[in-house]
Amino acid sequence: SPRLDTLDWVLTSPSPVMRLAIGAYLQAIEPFLKLFGDRLTAAQRQTAIACGPRMDSVMDTLASGPMTLAHGDLRLDNIFFGGTDRAREITVIDWQILNKSCGTFDIGYLLSQSLSPADRKAHEESIVREYLATLEANGVTGYSWEQCWYDYRMAVLFRIVTPVLAGGSVDIANDRGLALVHAMTDRSFAAVTDLDCAELLKDFEERPFVMPGA
Repeated sequence: SPRLDTLDWVLTSPSPVMRLAIGAYLQAIEPFLKLFGDRLTAAQRQTAIACGPRMDSVMDTLASGPMTLAHGDLRLDNIFFGGTDRAREITVIDWQILNKSCGTFDIGYLLSQSLSPADRKAHEESIVREYLATLEANGVTGYSWEQCWYDYRMAVLFRIVTPVLAGGSVDIANDRGLALVHAMTDRSFAAVTDLDCAELLKDFEERPFVMPGA
């Protein structure tokens, strides 16, 4: 929408904060694999390592397509269903990293980390198809199913940064925090495997990380 250009207070992906997350990923991957690598297959560990020097390129690809408003942290902890007054079906909170990005950025994160692998596999294609159909019903043209599905897979691949950062750079102080990292890790990497996201990495060459503003 051309209205996006008027929202100059909204960060455009990839923002400097997101760039810093890539640097943090590179620092967190070794301790993450040391602490949680036994939950991954050998292929999943290799994908996590291979993503490091390619994450900048993955992020740029997600930001190169049609842009919309993305919540940035769309997970079940931030979604409330219904309400006693029945005024709305859902309420979404925690908009502090709202950004202009690819629409599948939120979908990939929500489905790959807030759903069990079995539920995701059973419903993800129909959900993404419904998303695309809703875009088309509201006047969006020129965005094919093939591109939408590719963007979804790219979003799932990129969002492994979340369990890696949580498990490799955050002090997990209680059992609930540990269970959260376990769930995010298992679900995220299962999605990467099921969707063959590692295959997407062949399109990207390694490139050194450059600190924003350097």
